[in-house]
Amino acid sequence: MDSATGAILFTSFFILLPLVFLLVYYLNRNKKVDTTQREISDRDLLHLLHNHPGGLLTAKEIAEKAGLTMAQTRSRLSFFAEQLIVRRGSNGLAYYYELYAPIEDVGQLELSPEPFLTVADLQKIFRAYDYRVSPIDLIAATGLPWRILAREMKHFKKKGVIDILRIARPGDSYRQYVLKEPYIDLPESSNEAMALDLEMKEILLDENLLV
Repeated sequence: MDSATGAILFTSFFILLPLVFLLVYYLNRNKKVDTTQREISDRDLLHLLHNHPGGLLTAKEIAEKAGLTMAQTRSRLSFFAEQLIVRRGSNGLAYYYELYAPIEDVGQLELSPEPFLTVADLQKIFRAYDYRVSPIDLIAATGLPWRILAREMKHFKKKGVIDILRIARPGDSYRQYVLKEPYIDLPESSNEAMALDLEMKEILLDENLLV
């Protein structure tokens, strides 16, 4: 092996190494996010922050109240922060976490028994929230893990069912979803709605997000 080839391999190694570490980090974090749903669901974690006086808690306080380890708590909070569900502030010694927006009470919605969000469910949720829906709204309304919901919203965006916006609105989440006009009144028994539901279920099963 000549010096030029060695230099290329050496450079490639140091370029790829951080990417490998980053991939391993995200895989481990997502695993913790999934497995700790048994200890406390995403919806219950939101309510833990929402119901606490002042709405601010440290990672240590959340870990104690939720029955999680610090590593598990950091994984959950890191994921929520990345997804614009929580934000944090510091007093110089510790970080405090709060929801991007308070949980809005729209009552109990009659959603499907499916372990994922159907087109009919999506329509009901948008109606209940006056067609302004955030990640917090979706978690609160369905009780589903955000990892499943986020994957669904990505697919709904790809299929032209929704749009995803980032908009600074006082007292509301930074990320907002908009239901496209053709799907506001699409009958849930329509061939398109049923095809979308079947396609969504297959995607979630293929990606091991449903068991």
